[in-house]
Amino acid sequence: MKYFDDFSEALDGAEADTQKGRAPDPGTEQLPFDLLDDRKFEILTYRLKYTQHGKNRRVTLMQGVGERGRDIIVHDNSGNLTEIIQCKKLKSRMSAPAVREELIKLALHAYLEPSIIGSDNVRYELWCPGGLTEPAARIFDQWPQKWTEEHLAESFNETIEKYQKLKNLTWTEVKKFVVEKFPTIIKPAWLENFHIATALRDHPSIYSAYFQTNLVADIKAVEDAVQAAIAKSALAAISDEDAHHILKRIAQFPANQRFVTTSGYAMGLTPELIAQMTAEEFEQFVQATIRATGDITQITIRMCGRIAQETSRQFREVLAPAAPALALAFSKVLTMGAIIRIMAMMPTGLQKQPGTAEYSNLELRDRFKHHALEMWESFQQCIEGYNPARHSPGSDEEFRNRIAIHCIGEAKTSIEFMQMLMSSVDEHLVQLSDQFSRFMELVPKNILLIIDSHTVFHDDWLMQKMGNSLLQLENLKKVANSQPG
Repeated sequence: MKYFDDFSEALDGAEADTQKGRAPDPGTEQLPFDLLDDRKFEILTYRLKYTQHGKNRRVTLMQGVGERGRDIIVHDNSGNLTEIIQCKKLKSRMSAPAVREELIKLALHAYLEPSIIGSDNVRYELWCPGGLTEPAARIFDQWPQKWTEEHLAESFNETIEKYQKLKNLTWTEVKKFVVEKFPTIIKPAWLENFHIATALRDHPSIYSAYFQTNLVADIKAVEDAVQAAIAKSALAAISDEDAHHILKRIAQFPANQRFVTTSGYAMGLTPELIAQMTAEEFEQFVQATIRATGDITQITIRMCGRIAQETSRQFREVLAPAAPALALAFSKVLTMGAIIRIMAMMPTGLQKQPGTAEYSNLELRDRFKHHALEMWESFQQCIEGYNPARHSPGSDEEFRNRIAIHCIGEAKTSIEFMQMLMSSVDEHLVQLSDQFSRFMELVPKNILLIIDSHTVFHDDWLMQKMGNSLLQLENLKKVANSQPG
C-alpha cells in the first residue's frame, strides 16, 4: 500500500492543546491512562510512535471513526505499510474474546480491501494500558498457534453484527483468508501500562502535555473521594418543593444571622462572632464564601472548553470540511461563546477578557472571520519557532509545526487562508449554526450554589431528592452514550 494513495492525516489544531485537563501522575511505575479520553490516548500514542521513527517513517494518525481497526499506521519511505497500531484505553484487562474481535475486525476489513494491511510482515501493536488476561496474552505470545477456527467462527458472528460494512460477509466466504492468510501477513504484539508509561517518561515534553506530578494522592483514594462527593450532592432541577425547603431553611436563621458577603449569604454565624474575627480570619471567611461559586465557574469553563473540542472534532469527522483549519476555528468560536456567557455572570470589574462586548455582537459567520487572522499568525509562529536541529520528532514544537502546515494547507498568504476558511464556513454554515446553538444551550447564564451544613443524612426528603437527581443524571448519560459520535 502506498501511503499517498488512500488516506489523509487526521491532524487537528483543536486537539493540539493537550495542556488542558492533564491527568495526575500518582508517582508509581504505572500511569492513569484511563483518566485521558480515548482520542487523547490515541494522540499520545501517535506522538510516541512518531518520536520512535523520526524522519525514517511516515506515521499517520487516523480520523478516529471508521478506521477499521487502525488508529495509527506507519509506512516506510517507499510507501509500504510496516505497522498498524490499535489503541484500547481500558481500565480492566482485555479478554481473549475481545482481542479476537479486534483482530478479526481488521482481518475482515482487509478481506474486503486488502490494501489496508499490506501483503507481508506488518507489525500489529495493541496498546492496552489495562493489560490482557492470560488467555488473551497467549493469542499474541503464541501467534499464530492460538489463532484457530475453533473460536474464530463465534467471534466472526459477533463482529459482523456490530459493523454495517461487514454484515454481508459469510464465514464460509472469509474462513480461508482469516484463518490461513491473515496470520502470515501481520506480526502481533501488545504493550501494557508499564511499557507505555516507561516510553512516555523517556520523553518529558510529551509526558508533561498529558500528566502533571503536583498531585501524589493514590488514584483509588481520588476516585473514592469523587464518588463520595457525588453521593452527597443534590443535583435535581428546582421545583416548588425545593423552593419551600430552601425558604424553610432560611427562616430557621434569625435575621441578624444572615450575613451578606460578595457572593451571597452566610447564615448561622452571629454578628458577635464575626466581630471577634481578626483581619486574617475575616479575609479567609469572605474568601471561603466566594471560592465555592468561583470554583464551580472555573470547572464550568474547563468543561465547556472540553465539550467545544469534542464538538469540533465530531464535526470534522462527520462532514470532512475542505479547509483543514475549520475544526480549530469552530472550537475557538464555541469556546469564546461559552467564556463570554460565563464571564457575564461576574462583576464588570472582574471581566478581564478584552473585546468581549464587540465579539458577542458578531454574527456567527463573522466570528469565524474574526479568528482567521489570529489563527494565521499563530500558525506562522509555530512554523517559524520550529528548528529541526533543536526540536526532536514528537516534541511540542515539531508537533505544532506539522499541525500548522496541515491547517494552512495550500494557502500562501493570510488572504488566501481567509478565503479558504470562509469558503468552507459558507459551505457548512447550516450545520455550524445548528451545532453552535445546541452547544450554547448547555452553557449556563447564571449559577446559584446553595451549600448547607444540613445534609441528606439529616433529612429523608433530601435523601430522596438526591436519589432522584442521580437517577436523572444516569438516564441522561445513557441517552448521550447511545447517540453516534
